[in-house]
Amino acid sequence: MVVVIDALDECGNDTDRIQVLSCLLELTKLCSWIKIVVTSRNNPEIKEHLKDCADQILLDTANSWVDVETFIRIKFISFQLSDTIISQLINAANGLFIWADTVFKCLQESLDYDGTAQLLLKSQSNESSEIYKQLHNLYHIVITSGVGNSSANQIVFKKIMSTVLLAAQPLLVSTLSKLTQCKIEIVERINSASLLCRIPAKQGELFRKPVVD
Repeated sequence: MVVVIDALDECGNDTDRIQVLSCLLELTKLCSWIKIVVTSRNNPEIKEHLKDCADQILLDTANSWVDVETFIRIKFISFQLSDTIISQLINAANGLFIWADTVFKCLQESLDYDGTAQLLLKSQSNESSEIYKQLHNLYHIVITSGVGNSSANQIVFKKIMSTVLLAAQPLLVSTLSKLTQCKIEIVERINSASLLCRIPAKQGELFRKPVVD
């Protein structure tokens, strides 16, 4: 049996990750027929924990950085951002495509490209090991800027998002509106946060779970 754990570095904090690894390693000692494959970004704690008990294969991530830089330089041309801001966005993305794509979608919805870009750059972290904290901060800024601080707005947002997350299959906009008892226009506005993925359909548009739950 082979157990594959993808993106272990996204699992909780350092303590949580080490606990998961410890349990898995203990399992392999009890059952020699179980093999474990773990993928992760270059996380020092994970590497240290596995150095004496696993074969490590390092992949060149330079290409992903170049790909993300190319994506930003080409796709962001229409926003007419300064070279300084473009460079800051490339550094902030840190080779993570989902960060760059989320910023791109958010800028598409904006009326002030420069101001929105600078707002999103506030989530930047200089620590590469904190890349997913950086992504979390980006989502936080996107959501709060789109939903606002109103408790009523936040309740509606949570209702729609929880329905999408719990659904066993993609939902039509009209169906999501009926399930949540929210107007279709409100459901559409939630999508401006760029966290919901759409699937074209003849009857309308289908919402499915976010790329990152």
